[in-house]
Amino acid sequence: MQIAKLLEPSPDQTSESVRFHMEHLLNWMQQNYNKPGDEVLVNNVLAYTKGFWNGLFTRYDAPHVPRTNNDHERFFHQTKTKYCRMTGRRRAVISNPCRESSILPDCEGQRI
Repeated sequence: MQIAKLLEPSPDQTSESVRFHMEHLLNWMQQNYNKPGDEVLVNNVLAYTKGFWNGLFTRYDAPHVPRTNNDHERFFHQTKTKYCRMTGRRRAVISNPCRESSILPDCEGQRI
């Protein structure tokens, strides 16, 4: 679909330019997909993009931010793997302060 191509990062894009093109595409969809069966598609795309709108364009002005959640998860996996290699551990130890109920009694029963 055109949205995926539009959101694909390139060096000359800024968040403002991508936001402008995305708004233009959504307006175009509303004007051109006006048959009775198209209403569900258009409403679905509008609702879906509305939910992500605030963070959708961050990547274009901050290249260090991962583009997708998969990229973010891959970063954490690589970091844990490197930590385990450096320390010789089989798995990374993640500290949970709520397990020490004598230190933090307010944390009892909370899930992290």
